[in-house]
Amino acid sequence: MIVVIGGGPAGMMAAIETKKKGKDVILIERAERLGGVLPQCIHNGFGLHYFGLELTGPEFSEMLEEKVYELGIDVWLNSMVLDVTPKREVIVAGEEGYKTLKPDAVIFAVGARERPRGALGIPGKRLAGEYVAGQAQYMTNIQGYKIGNSALIVGSGDIGLIMARRLTLEGIDVKAVIEIMPYAGGLSRNINQCLKDFNIPLITSYGVKTIQGDNRIKEVVVAKVDEKGEFIEGTDYVYKVDTVLFSVGLLPEVELLKGAGIPILESTRGPIVDQYFSTPLPGFYTVGNGAAIFDLVDNAVKSSIVVANAIEKDYVPEGKFIPLLPGKDVRVLVPQRINVDKFDEPFTLYVRVSKPSIGAKVILSSHGKTIFKRTYPALRPAEMVDIEITPSMLTGDEKEILVEVQESV
Repeated sequence: MIVVIGGGPAGMMAAIETKKKGKDVILIERAERLGGVLPQCIHNGFGLHYFGLELTGPEFSEMLEEKVYELGIDVWLNSMVLDVTPKREVIVAGEEGYKTLKPDAVIFAVGARERPRGALGIPGKRLAGEYVAGQAQYMTNIQGYKIGNSALIVGSGDIGLIMARRLTLEGIDVKAVIEIMPYAGGLSRNINQCLKDFNIPLITSYGVKTIQGDNRIKEVVVAKVDEKGEFIEGTDYVYKVDTVLFSVGLLPEVELLKGAGIPILESTRGPIVDQYFSTPLPGFYTVGNGAAIFDLVDNAVKSSIVVANAIEKDYVPEGKFIPLLPGKDVRVLVPQRINVDKFDEPFTLYVRVSKPSIGAKVILSSHGKTIFKRTYPALRPAEMVDIEITPSMLTGDEKEILVEVQESV
């Protein structure tokens, strides 16, 4: 029996593919329905790579949900996983009380959470009108609330860009999107479709100094920052708004993984995984944004297919491993190590760069020997690079593989 924790897109796909392999599957979801955040993502752009269709979030979710029930997968809704122990015990609180499951494998599809205002160190008290972008999206698209009259978006993550457009369509005056980095954090298509098409300014290299008001926000003071992120004197600007949305990145949800004893990386804030999305602990896998923050839901669900294939083969994470190390201008790698003793088929290495560059190369090397090199027209932090790694690329003598970006001269 296999337990999948989390009923979002990666969790549903993991349950579907594992069930297809002839395994008994329990899919556990704490909400009252499957889908994760997809039902509130009413914009299109989902499914282009996986289904070959341009779907909205609810449509993408519905296609997977229909397959889950068609296959007869045992779905536990309104059920909270309280703990997962290193002995592979899953403790669940649900409609029928507490239960302890002892599965053959656990697939964590726990998704991610948004960074709140507190992560930014902005001084001042908490006021009405402050939201993380996903919360605002839920209140607007699912609950039907108009959350304010005038708004400022802090951070240029994709959810924030999409909500800038969504709030504008709801009649809310979106003054600008403020980004502390010198470049946008979201996908190019969202910058064009959500900001440029609606004449919403994107102000880079600016941060928030204070948020002021009585019970509700009245104004936000921003200022230009230097290369060290310090405010530059004399650059203050005041936005008169009653609403602020924070879109400053996502973090993998790892509390259950920590309880199971799975090591967490400082670089990704997610677990260490190999090419089969297996953690170092046998029988524990993690998929989707719970492994690392993917740029597309299509890539997140692909990780679930990899895990289902590994479970079918009774994969055990043992033998010789080669670590994959982030080098110059590389922020995130997934996976972070290769099991060379069980490396018998190609896998995809996902690379997220730390800054934009034009005409740069992504290079994989080991002790000075180049394993892979490719020039890309453009590299952006918002868009992952996916590289197919094949067994023939390695000699078996590698002790580590460095992944770095070489800028064009």
